[in-house]
Amino acid sequence: HQKDNIKLLKALKRLRDLGNTVIVVEHDEIGVVGVCYAQEQTDFQDITAYLARMLSMLAIETSRRRKIADEVLERYDELNLIYDLAVMISSHTLSQDEIIRAVLEETNRILQAETGVIYLFDEDGTDLVPISAFGRRSTEAFWQGSTRELALSTLANHDTSQLFEGGRVLCAPLRYDEDRLGALVVMHEESGKVFNANDVNLLTTLAYNTALFVRVAQLFDSLAQRNHELVETLEELQSTRDELSRAERLSIIGQIVGGLVHDMRNPLNIVMGYAGLLQEGGLTEAEVSEYATQIILFVDTFSSMAQEILDYARDDERLDRQRVEMQEY
Repeated sequence: HQKDNIKLLKALKRLRDLGNTVIVVEHDEIGVVGVCYAQEQTDFQDITAYLARMLSMLAIETSRRRKIADEVLERYDELNLIYDLAVMISSHTLSQDEIIRAVLEETNRILQAETGVIYLFDEDGTDLVPISAFGRRSTEAFWQGSTRELALSTLANHDTSQLFEGGRVLCAPLRYDEDRLGALVVMHEESGKVFNANDVNLLTTLAYNTALFVRVAQLFDSLAQRNHELVETLEELQSTRDELSRAERLSIIGQIVGGLVHDMRNPLNIVMGYAGLLQEGGLTEAEVSEYATQIILFVDTFSSMAQEILDYARDDERLDRQRVEMQEY
């Protein structure tokens, strides 16, 4: 506290003013304070004791900070992995399987384990299956045995990493809130090699962040699947709309054709009349030419009307669309 610092400074100045020039501090675990002063006075005992307490507190705090710094350095690889995974997740560049492989590779490098596996529950959430593994025993048959039972036990009963088989096997549950996602298991196969408390803490932290990243990847996959389903639904709706539009167009065409056939009766009778006159003969050259011209005009009109109906049926861009004021009719 600031007031303790002031007391400490005053005590040091008082010692200096009395002619003392050296303060020696030797520390083992907490520390030993030695004060050399010129005259023997009883009141210096209280000053020396206070000074010792202050320096002891400083030594303890310094030791604590050094331990924290050492832990940070020891966990640099873990923090670096977590940062890299977070960056790749945020940029949507890693799938769930890629996250699993990356975590296993870094776990193997940091803990120097000979064998390891990550289990995840299947889509139904009923069966714990090995997703990715490394080591000489990285076969599905091996991971379906007793190791899987350890993973299930840890996942059901613990929130942190657990040691098994005398420290040779380390198992960490993968949990996100109340959801059980799976488990991360590493083991030493060489005789005499075991995991320590730092390894347990490291794997617990790593497993927590891995569960978070796996959950995020699952959400991304679910979102991508839903987007894909939405695109398919939109395409189906578009296709249905096109079919309805086509059906509506055909219905209109049917109505138009019906009206057209009705309207064509009189012109066809006229054409047949001209054709009959030409067939009977006895006409002058001018009359033949006039009757033939009328027949050609009516046929051209019929052909033009039929072509417009075909263009409308095909939704041809060449169709001549014009705005018509309906109130005129």
